[in-house]
Amino acid sequence: MKRQTFYIVTIILVCIGAISGVALTQVRSKSLLEVCSGDECETTIKEYQPLEETDENVVLLEGGDELISDNPETETPELIEPKESKVIDNPSFITDEKPETEEGAYYKHNGFIAGETVTLKQAGFDGILFAAGNKIKSHGVQDYLVTAGSEISIDSTTTRDLFAAGQIIDFSKNANIRDGYIAAAKVIIRGNVDGNLNIAAGEVIFDNANIKHDINLAATTIEFKGDSKIYGTLNYNDDAQTTNLDKNKIAGIKNYKSVSINTETSASAVALKMLRSFCVTAVSMAFLSLIIARFSPKSYESLQKNADGFKDMCVGLVTMLVLPAILLLLLFIEYFSIIGFLGVIAMIAFFIIGAGVAVIRLGKFVDKNLIKSANVNEYSICLFGALSFAVLSAIPVLGGVVIFFAIIAGFGFMISKSIAAFKQGTQNITKIVKK
Repeated sequence: MKRQTFYIVTIILVCIGAISGVALTQVRSKSLLEVCSGDECETTIKEYQPLEETDENVVLLEGGDELISDNPETETPELIEPKESKVIDNPSFITDEKPETEEGAYYKHNGFIAGETVTLKQAGFDGILFAAGNKIKSHGVQDYLVTAGSEISIDSTTTRDLFAAGQIIDFSKNANIRDGYIAAAKVIIRGNVDGNLNIAAGEVIFDNANIKHDINLAATTIEFKGDSKIYGTLNYNDDAQTTNLDKNKIAGIKNYKSVSINTETSASAVALKMLRSFCVTAVSMAFLSLIIARFSPKSYESLQKNADGFKDMCVGLVTMLVLPAILLLLLFIEYFSIIGFLGVIAMIAFFIIGAGVAVIRLGKFVDKNLIKSANVNEYSICLFGALSFAVLSAIPVLGGVVIFFAIIAGFGFMISKSIAAFKQGTQNITKIVKK
């Protein structure tokens, strides 16, 4: 019993893992843009490819030399342990509806804080700080900051790297970071960036921002406000819409091409669909066949004892030709319509169970002719059959024909079993009546 429980749990975990893997493959690190024409919209994936490295691609704008020479070589503030602050020497794990860090404290280890509204007060973090929530407000000084939320407000100093993902990310004029890696629908930069900035967003706004090095952008719109200056190279996709781009305040500009890929016909999309279809088919058939094996052991044993598959297929074909017409006729007869309705439901159920029967037969065939295992159990048979069923489903025409007749044979097996059970029940009733 313990071994059976172990197998069942293992199969469930494998199924959950397969489904999760298929779902996760849908998440791609690419910019999704919607291109609309009238009332019809087509979703395409934009992949960005850099232009060839030539002198024409990088443009040093007029005044660029002066901007580079005027770039103040300021050092990123170092996180120094304050003498009078409260020192927290253990890793911090804070979760609440409205979690907050302690004002004026100095945290000497990594920290994790999560909740509906997260507030990082004027405190120091010597390590990596993870912050997650719906709304996040960041103050103080952190070594590394990794944050994710719907609305993120950055008013802090990050001495090393900042990673942020959200709907709206707003850097105040007091924000000061070294290198930033940002993904959001809308990003507003008002503060100082001492290192490089990497942004993927729908809308990017520079409002009196001061960028000391390079910026790499993948955006739909880019807007400059106030006295924003870039002392490095602004590198962005060529189809982005720019507003108020002052060439006298940017040291250099570099564009890269965007290439549209049809999600329906690209090789990766086709491969992904095939993988998803294979996983879903294999998992569902494994569950179905395992249910038959565990909850109807007599049927499973009958299939194991060389049940006549050809006979079942003939029964299934004849039933398929005759039964639908009878059920359709019953549906239109007033007093028999409920019988016709229940008959249609039973027929659909038999077809579904017939697919499980086909999987068990395929598993037995694979084990007997290919695997040739000495100690085989129902779990192995169901696994072999489910994988074989999924492979055949992926083969055009021939695979479909084999699967069709296998399911018809399974359907015929269920019909035969039902007829046998009906006869046995009738005989039992007759014996009871005679007594």
